[in-house]
Amino acid sequence: MTDTSNNLEILKQYKQALLKGLNDRQLEAVEALTGSTLVIAGAGSGKTAVLTRRVAYLISKGQTPGEILCLTFTNKAAREMNERVRDLLQSIKIQLPYVPPWKEDYLTNPLLATFHSLGVRILREFGEKINLRPEFSILDLDDQKKIIRRIFKELNVDKKKIQPNLVSYFISQCKQELLESKDSRRVSKDFLPIFHQIYQKYEAILQESSIVDFDDLLLKPYLLLKANPGVLEILRNRWPHIMIDEFQDTNEAQIELIKLLQPYDLLRKDPQRSLFVVGDDAQSIYGFRGSKIEIILNFEEQYPGTEEIILNQNYRSTQKILDLAEQVLTHNPKQKKKALFTENETAVDVHYYTARNDKDEAEFVIRTMAQLYCMPEEAEESSGSEDDIHLDSSDAQAAPTPQRSVSNDPVSSMFDLYLDDESFSPSASLQNYQPTSWSIPANIDWGKVKELDSTAVLYRTHSQSRAIEEAFLQNRVPYKLVSGTRFLDRKEIKDVMSMLKFLANGNDKVALRRFLPLVLTGVGPKTLDKIMAYLDDYEYPLPPKHQEQLLHLINKLQTVWTEHTRLIDLTKDLLVASGYARYLKGEYPNKDEYEARMENIGEIFSLMFPFDQDDQIPLAERLNQFLAQVALMTSQELNEGDDKTPKISIMSLHQSKGLEFETVFLVGIEDGLLPHINSLIEPGGVEEEVRLAYVGVTRAKKHLYLTSADSRITFGQIKANPISRIFRPFLDTYVKRTK
Repeated sequence: MTDTSNNLEILKQYKQALLKGLNDRQLEAVEALTGSTLVIAGAGSGKTAVLTRRVAYLISKGQTPGEILCLTFTNKAAREMNERVRDLLQSIKIQLPYVPPWKEDYLTNPLLATFHSLGVRILREFGEKINLRPEFSILDLDDQKKIIRRIFKELNVDKKKIQPNLVSYFISQCKQELLESKDSRRVSKDFLPIFHQIYQKYEAILQESSIVDFDDLLLKPYLLLKANPGVLEILRNRWPHIMIDEFQDTNEAQIELIKLLQPYDLLRKDPQRSLFVVGDDAQSIYGFRGSKIEIILNFEEQYPGTEEIILNQNYRSTQKILDLAEQVLTHNPKQKKKALFTENETAVDVHYYTARNDKDEAEFVIRTMAQLYCMPEEAEESSGSEDDIHLDSSDAQAAPTPQRSVSNDPVSSMFDLYLDDESFSPSASLQNYQPTSWSIPANIDWGKVKELDSTAVLYRTHSQSRAIEEAFLQNRVPYKLVSGTRFLDRKEIKDVMSMLKFLANGNDKVALRRFLPLVLTGVGPKTLDKIMAYLDDYEYPLPPKHQEQLLHLINKLQTVWTEHTRLIDLTKDLLVASGYARYLKGEYPNKDEYEARMENIGEIFSLMFPFDQDDQIPLAERLNQFLAQVALMTSQELNEGDDKTPKISIMSLHQSKGLEFETVFLVGIEDGLLPHINSLIEPGGVEEEVRLAYVGVTRAKKHLYLTSADSRITFGQIKANPISRIFRPFLDTYVKRTK
């Protein structure tokens, strides 16, 4: 056999290894290597397998790894895909050299990153062309609001009339629509003239301090590439193959950036280029963040001749769950049809429970978990019992009508409009509630029920977690509440990060403003303004006492900076030299609380550790890369020292996206909650609520329980809401009622 035939045989074996186990449509997607391809990936259809195998397949066919750019929406997803690609390539004896993710490498490794981290890379490399220093800082939301409050003070804006959050939202909307302050009046919503003035001042403050906010990481690369054809040419040649995950979540700025990097005309002319996007229009639920479902629905209009591939074989859920999910989507006629199916032979009914109130709803969750996990045989027997409650129209008509509460509260009274809905009849259980045949067992050691880790309670609004948490606490059920509060948002963490930001970027006056009052004695708001004026112009008449304090501190910081080559050692010394450790002791005199704060700061060292493994990279560069990585992290990417006790997860539907659980309780399926009250007056609002319900349903692998309550406390009053219009038509057909 010749060398050529040997090589062909090896390539054939490699191809078989990389494509093994893919179904026909997944295979078709992986082998679509040129032009534009849109993959509509239904829930649980293996989209990550398609993306990672396509990257590995391109490399196995001789594509230079660094010429592949794969974009997603979380650092966690990017890391996981990177690991899977490396494992796939190792299986066919292709070893990519390890390069730390913060190092620039556009040759030996594909770049799997988020849109925002791509923006950081572009701005670090080329930002000086738009007068942005390479060591720029990334502003967080807390410091952004502080800047806006300062501008309020300058412009004599009454915070009671205009909320800083609304101004922050306005600025974000402008930037997501690629509008600088000079163009902000073109934003699609009506805002007061003062909003545009604030945006202009806000933009100037950031420019002066070499700071960018989160939205700038998309806006500024777009503006840079539009104004610099030479840079655009470099990046187009760098990444001939571009892939995008979660394409349904893209906003205007992101799609316009992609259209610059991979324009249709260039894609059509060059057969060695490709644009490969994967998403599920049915899971487009981030309209409030600026994502537009029209981007995925109209992709073929932007890129004519696009090949569309639909992945509709589900590897996660039972068919009964998928059938309900498909029915939910019938409310939205514009969705792309998928007809999800599975070869999973497990047949477990989807159940629905009408609770008397939110307390009963929470107790139902615990009773059901006890049946499933502690008495599995009884649970199987009862799941198809004829004793399940089936409320027909006669039951509903005979039921008493709940007492309507009278309120002048405009917020809570919004929920009353549902009581006028002709299709609403409260269930017979509202006042004639009969307790279940057995109560919650008191002797269950929930800490040993390992199935809790694969169970979740999902809700539409965070206020719904209150009753759930109370019931779990009373019954000693371990749980973890997945909230929007990040480890990095704790005060002491933000204080230390502000000092590190100032060391990295001496122009960062926002960071300086944060920590100076903490480490200098006798510095209040007025003195701080004088200090900042003095730093702008050293002729400013700052009292000698404060001059001396300030210069002494700056000298200490410079000494700390020059004496260290490792980030961890630098930060430890910084805590003492700056006086911040002393400040914490004074602020938290209780020993346990002080030590807890210091332990939190110690968690930063765990994040720094990988950056200290290569002393060949200058400390300044490593610090900048560390600060950028931390700024782009989300709460779900941080390990907060959780113990190994099994815990049930409690989270909002938005937070559940991308996750899966063996058992899911979707609580509060009521009009006013899901769909949310606000969705009824927002264009496309109800459609997005339908997609949100679809996401919730498809998180479940085996057991799915839907619950509503005949009454619940809302805004301090007892309210009665009808069963959700999203699920109402499918009860008793696709869902089995239970008690």
